[in-house]
Amino acid sequence: MLLILISGFVHAQTADEYYESGRNYMTNGDFRSAIEDFTKALEIDSLYVEAWTARGDAWEEIGIYGEATEDWMQAYYLHGNDRFDEGSFADACRYWSMAAEMGHPEAKSLYRNHCKRKAKN
Repeated sequence: MLLILISGFVHAQTADEYYESGRNYMTNGDFRSAIEDFTKALEIDSLYVEAWTARGDAWEEIGIYGEATEDWMQAYYLHGNDRFDEGSFADACRYWSMAAEMGHPEAKSLYRNHCKRKAKN
C-alpha cells in the first residue's frame, strides 16, 4: 500500500510531456518556462529533434540568438542523421549542409564523407 502511494508521488514526466508543456508555454508567451521544459525533455532524450528546434525558437523569441543557433544547428544535424538512416540521402545531405554551415563539426565530417564525395562522381 505504501509503495503504491509513493509511486503516485514519484511520477516522472516523460520527454514528450515536457515537450508538450513547453509548447503550451510557447503558445502563452512564457518563453523562459518553455526553455526550461524543452531542456528537461532534452535531458531525458538528447535526440528529440522537435525539442531542439522548439527550444531554439524560444531562445530566438527572447533575443538570445547564439543559443538559438546552437539548438537549430543540433536539430539540423539530427534531422540529417534521421534522414540518412531512412535512406533519404539527398535530405540527409541538405540537413548536414545546413548544420555544417552553422559550424557543427560532426555534420561537416558527415557531409564531407557522404555528400561531397558523391557529388564528384
